[in-house]
Amino acid sequence: MLICLDISVQGNLVYLDFGLLCRVTKKHQKAMLAAVVHLANCEWSLLTQALAALEILPPYADKMSVTAA
Repeated sequence: MLICLDISVQGNLVYLDFGLLCRVTKKHQKAMLAAVVHLANCEWSLLTQALAALEILPPYADKMSVTAA
């Protein structure tokens, strides 16, 4: 975990916690972008596909049920 303390221009103490950072593959980057776009456009079937590509949904998940939910 990386923690950074600094002082802002206004003189406030700034605490930055980089503990939850990770590397994201290009495949997952594209799937994340697709998920946000499909969510914004209410494209539920395509959102379900993006969630599967992100490996949030397991391969055995009933995608029709997820889409309907």
